Amino acid sequence: MAKAKNQNTTTTSSTNTNKQRNKQAKQEAKAMLKIEAARQDVQKAERKVAKAQAQLEASRTHLRDLETHTHEQNTTEQPTNQLPSQPPAEGRADVLSGSAEGQADISQDSADTSTPVNQLSSQLPAEGRADILQDKVI
Repeated sequence: MAKAKNQNTTTTSSTNTNKQRNKQAKQEAKAMLKIEAARQDVQKAERKVAKAQAQLEASRTHLRDLETHTHEQNTTEQPTNQLPSQPPAEGRADVLSGSAEGQADISQDSADTSTPVNQLSSQLPAEGRADILQDKVI
């Protein structure tokens, strides 16, 4: 009877060892499947990135072509030594007939530009100024 008990324990332990091996093999197989799926996902993402980079480069090239074309049109239409053309002087208050008057107009334009806050000069009192309405009390 002692022999039978020893054989049972040996058989049980070998069965347990086999079960553990089978369980470990299944876990490894599942892990390998997950690894393969992850590799495929990475390859798919790399293909997407390559496609996006190619599209980006094509867009950049197209943009450069358009900019070059626009620049060429601008340089052929306007020689570099001339100022850009302005609308006709008709109806424009800033264009005067005489050169001295033109210089006065330029001075007036520069006077109209705003000055920085730290360089503002003090204003005259409101009395007597034509640009400020006076309230008259009757």
